[in-house]
Amino acid sequence: MRKTVLTLAFFIILSLSLSGCDEKKEEKPVLTILTEREYEDQVKVARHGFNEKYDDVEVKIQTLSEEPETRETQIQKLRTQIVAGKGYDVYILNNLRYGSGEPLDELPLFDNPYKTMQSGVFSPLNDNMNQDSYWKGTSYFDPLLKAGQYEGKQYILPLSFESELFLSNTERTGNLNGKTLLEWLEYADSSQDLDLRGTMAQQALHVKGWYQPAADYERKAILFDEKQWADFFVLMEQFCTKYFSESVDWYGEMTVKGITNEIKRMEIVPDLQGNRIMEVQAFGAVGMSSDTKQDAYRFLMLFLNRQTEGLEDGIGGRDNPADQEAIKWMLKRSGLSDETIEETMKKLSQFNLAYFSTETESMLQTSVDQAEREKRWEVTKDWEDCKKTGAEIAEKGRRNYETQVKE
Repeated sequence: MRKTVLTLAFFIILSLSLSGCDEKKEEKPVLTILTEREYEDQVKVARHGFNEKYDDVEVKIQTLSEEPETRETQIQKLRTQIVAGKGYDVYILNNLRYGSGEPLDELPLFDNPYKTMQSGVFSPLNDNMNQDSYWKGTSYFDPLLKAGQYEGKQYILPLSFESELFLSNTERTGNLNGKTLLEWLEYADSSQDLDLRGTMAQQALHVKGWYQPAADYERKAILFDEKQWADFFVLMEQFCTKYFSESVDWYGEMTVKGITNEIKRMEIVPDLQGNRIMEVQAFGAVGMSSDTKQDAYRFLMLFLNRQTEGLEDGIGGRDNPADQEAIKWMLKRSGLSDETIEETMKKLSQFNLAYFSTETESMLQTSVDQAEREKRWEVTKDWEDCKKTGAEIAEKGRRNYETQVKE
């Protein structure tokens, strides 16, 4: 009898042990996503598409608050966790610092994406990209790809961008003269092209794109031309003052989403060096601390490869998708003709540079905004004072870039 009881007890223990093993086997690996409230719906669509293909992975989504105080508390805690090697598997964030020319209260998790790429927070994506057919003959914008690289490795995939366009419904004979922002300003001043004047006046609201690239983080070099920037600041103030009476009719949509079938002229607004630039907005990355890097990469690519219903135009939101085919789809959906879409894509192929806005661009923008609001030179016409102000802002900008690059 005792032998029977012992035998029975053995099988009960064995059964419980095996049952525990089965439970452990059934535990799914967890993929953690950190994103913005703005992108939460799209990320949930991506989760649904991901689990249709990989149902053995649990996807958990954490969103950053849009309420300033709560967001700041979240970010302080997250930065501590990341430094301790306890970050997220996937980051889908927004580098937007300004909206409609106004500063936002959305404190970024990563102040400077360039420095973050150097820090070891993100994992290189090259191995996965080399095995991904999407990148063979891709329609992804090449300048955006380069913006997410450091020392030849891809750490960030920009998912959307913004840019400034010259859009006009009126036809004019002859070509727009000038290759740089300064030459455009001079031409607008000497011509009677009111649409162009309006476009140039709006550049006072888009200071971040006046001079790019401003720094080379790999070579630790400052490219920002302090004098050129300061001189242009004065000319811009003089221009806006001179044509202030016309300004009521100037302000309109100057982005890809402002294109209509009635557009007769379309050009990318250049910067002071003649670059046709793209400002990175949404971007994605895989955390170095992730134990599921391949799944993290697969999830991230759902916003680019257009294989998931509901994500045909990528991350969505207020910006333009990083994939040219996604832009075509977006424009087609908005009702544009094939002819307009073809002309738009031809113009967009002229982009040659993409950049991430940093704290310094925000400082430059804020400083010019303040000067614009004061409008003291419209009354005083004291251009020496204007020159002094421009020089002070530019000097501060240079010092800030030096600090960012060398820290």
